Amino acid sequence: MKKQILVILLLAASVGCLNQNSETSSGGKAKVKGAQFNPEFVQAMNRFKEANSKVKFDDELYSNTYKNENTAFARKLLSVLPDESKNRVISPLSYELALRLLQQGAVVPSRQALVKAFNLKAVQESLEGLERELANLVGAVTDPGAISGESVADFSVGFGMAMTDKYKLNPKVVPEIESKLGAMLKTYDFVNDSAQAVKEINDWVSEQTQQKVKDLLSQIPEDSLMVLLNTIYLKVAWSTHFKEEFNEKMDFTTDSGVVKKMTAMKRQGKYNYRDDKDFEMVEIQLDNRDLSFMAFRPKGNLKQFKKRFQSSTLEKLLPVTYYRKVDLAFPKFKVSSDIDLTDTLKPLGLGLLVEDSNYDLSQFFTKKHNIVVGKVKQGTFFALNEKGIEAAAATAIVMKAGAGLDPNEPIKLVFDKPFLFVVYSKTAGSILFLGEVHDPKWL
Repeated sequence: MKKQILVILLLAASVGCLNQNSETSSGGKAKVKGAQFNPEFVQAMNRFKEANSKVKFDDELYSNTYKNENTAFARKLLSVLPDESKNRVISPLSYELALRLLQQGAVVPSRQALVKAFNLKAVQESLEGLERELANLVGAVTDPGAISGESVADFSVGFGMAMTDKYKLNPKVVPEIESKLGAMLKTYDFVNDSAQAVKEINDWVSEQTQQKVKDLLSQIPEDSLMVLLNTIYLKVAWSTHFKEEFNEKMDFTTDSGVVKKMTAMKRQGKYNYRDDKDFEMVEIQLDNRDLSFMAFRPKGNLKQFKKRFQSSTLEKLLPVTYYRKVDLAFPKFKVSSDIDLTDTLKPLGLGLLVEDSNYDLSQFFTKKHNIVVGKVKQGTFFALNEKGIEAAAATAIVMKAGAGLDPNEPIKLVFDKPFLFVVYSKTAGSILFLGEVHDPKWL
């Protein structure tokens, strides 16, 4: 029987929503709680921030630069999701981090095969490459140079490894992951004490995701060898908040023609905007020079637009945007998703990991074991309101062993039909969250 590795990949993010615990300085400026990390990862982040020059931000970079994007995996992921007209949000970055952590247990040929199959960056074949890129991303997102000068992003990255106590861990691989990534490490008897392992893992997930992802696991198969965990938490405000007193109940028409009511947040201001033949795009400015929140309102239906999105990089999709005055009406909403991607990801290369033991993923242990992927699951949460966005995601991989517009006239843009949104890091060139809204509800 081929052994299993249960790999749990977790991501949580919250953008905006200044909380009640925000402090106020003597100067009257709100201070949002800063980034929280495992101490070991803080050391790693600082080490690489010293080795690499501090990320520089300028107006050209902020205004509209997607030339360094690495969104192929995100777009492929969207292309293989089941075609369903329902709210959902995924975290491509969570899957990428999980696969990169998995790479650390693969021998070199298998690492290279994973890079090719999943369009991962070659530098991420090494643990040092993963550590360096994470440090750069964290450094850029938490840079104190907020646009408004009032807040900094709350952003944390965590890794964990729950290992079987039946086999000896590789002293050359596991401790290095624990040290460089500040990973939580614990061993379990998955045969006789599976319930306790499930409880402790779920508790860890809940804590890391600020209680947004709960009860991710219901059970762990007896022949599991390991549970790998990754969490990300992000919280950052809009540069300018929407005012709740301007909210208005408006109609929202689904692609099937059903009219529902939404709570629309309204604000007139200047936004990066594009009017394309297939869609309108608006970037709602976050109080952060690295992160971008973009929403796409299709001129046809969302299904048709997703095909266009899947086939284009952001650079090609948005070759030019214009800083225009926009009279914006955007719904506040919450979205929760629980998606089993075991079969969905097979076309992207996971099929080889599920069905083919030629991938050697045994470097986590001192002895070689036959290991194949058994299950991939992601649970997500995303909420957007007047102050910003709050989102969380958890992924589990079970492994067996318009230039003609008058700039003075405001453009009226109402998101009153199904739309797509992304949270994008300019530094990493990656999509942190990718979602679609078919029924904006604030539950």
